[in-house]
Amino acid sequence: MADEKEDVFFVGLKDPSQLRRSILETSKEALHTLQQYERFKEVRIEKTKEILRLKKIFKELENLTTKLKMKLPKTSLRVKHAKEEEAKIVIDEDIEEEIQEQRSRKKTTKKAPKKKGSKRLSDVEKLEAELNDIEDKLGDIS
Repeated sequence: MADEKEDVFFVGLKDPSQLRRSILETSKEALHTLQQYERFKEVRIEKTKEILRLKKIFKELENLTTKLKMKLPKTSLRVKHAKEEEAKIVIDEDIEEEIQEQRSRKKTTKKAPKKKGSKRLSDVEKLEAELNDIEDKLGDIS
């Protein structure tokens, strides 16, 4: 037993209260980090629940839109996208001039030639052109 007591020795610590303080602060930071991780896990679970809820809502919306499309009458008119609308604004000036020319020439010719530089006509302009054709035919009948 005397040999066992000789093996035990003590280490001197400089400023033990400061060492305790730094260990406690490190423990406190570790606890804060663990708390943040737990909050992160909760947020991730909540996010997953919300994503599933949104998927369900989108699926329901998809079903409702297909039902709506089935009930609506069939037509060849389509909705223009934003890029097409921007292109339409640029072309509108040319088309308006073309429509003015068509109206001025509608008495002399049945159909006005299209401008080579103009792109696709919008639905309203197509309808106006068809209306002009009908008016020309009515004028020929009278």
